[in-house]
Amino acid sequence: MKRDVWRTHEALDPAFERAWSHRLGRAPHANFSLRADYLRWEAEHGHRALACLIEEGDRAAALVLRAENSGWTSGWQWRWQAVMEDPSRRDAVGLTPEEAAWLFSHAQAVAEGRRLRFHLPVAPPSGVPGFRAATTLVQRLACTDEELLRAMHKSKRRMVQKAQREGYRVEVARTIEQFKAFWLLQVASYARHGVRIAGQAVTVPGPGELWREWELPWMCLLIGSKGGTIETGSGEGCFPGGIMEGRTAATSELARKDGAYALVCYDEARLGRDRGHHWLNLGGDTTFKRHTAGTLAEPLSIYCWMAGGALGGMADHAVAWSVRARGALRALARRREGEDT
Repeated sequence: MKRDVWRTHEALDPAFERAWSHRLGRAPHANFSLRADYLRWEAEHGHRALACLIEEGDRAAALVLRAENSGWTSGWQWRWQAVMEDPSRRDAVGLTPEEAAWLFSHAQAVAEGRRLRFHLPVAPPSGVPGFRAATTLVQRLACTDEELLRAMHKSKRRMVQKAQREGYRVEVARTIEQFKAFWLLQVASYARHGVRIAGQAVTVPGPGELWREWELPWMCLLIGSKGGTIETGSGEGCFPGGIMEGRTAATSELARKDGAYALVCYDEARLGRDRGHHWLNLGGDTTFKRHTAGTLAEPLSIYCWMAGGALGGMADHAVAWSVRARGALRALARRREGEDT
């Protein structure tokens, strides 16, 4: 068994970097949050992590543990940070239950008894405390333009056609002016829902900050314009050969009326495919996302596996039970609301 670890706030050994890049390049389910440059950037901004290369028998994998809340966390409720090296894998999950348990055991060893929260698109086995954290949709991208369009719900196909008739142009944003215009669109879009975005008072952000985040090499911003004005857009995290990750979106009232965001979603899938991504993780599960991805969408439940910490064991089981119970009560309330209407 071989396990190599890079502490991302420390210097990166060139040999480890080469091995890391090679491993991720052979892992179709890798995403931008595993990239060495992303991890280095995060460490420079105070977010430390452990990047681990694991080999045992005929298995090889890579995983990341982020320092968080007096312990370690891998992934988020919509994105995981543990992948197997196997270029032949083309299913949405990319892990067997046995491999998920194997990855978790290595994560526990690296965590050295500290609190561990490990997100995977596989349910924890009996005896391992955990809970379903969220559901996300992943869209298959290995399709022709016609197949991508035909897979969409008919209502979204009509939106795409309407936006095209209205003269919308979709392109990859490349200038500071385009980045800032989309940022202002985000601010206005969030404000309609009563949410204020942090950093609105900043006039000149530093490199990679606020609207300049789209300068970062793992980021991509797709914008939809009408008459030269940016009216809608979608931002993604990129790892060519792996999974494209939906990050953010915004649209004006005019673009909503014109159906322009559906056109952006269609071009987003085409762009991901052309850049060598196998899947697009839509970052959540909504009716709109189900309709835009259509028959190419696969819902994935993301589970949080738990271990370690000062109390460990029983405390983790209690937390897992509490989260599952709250979810069951919310589901029951929704059913009762439906019966009363």
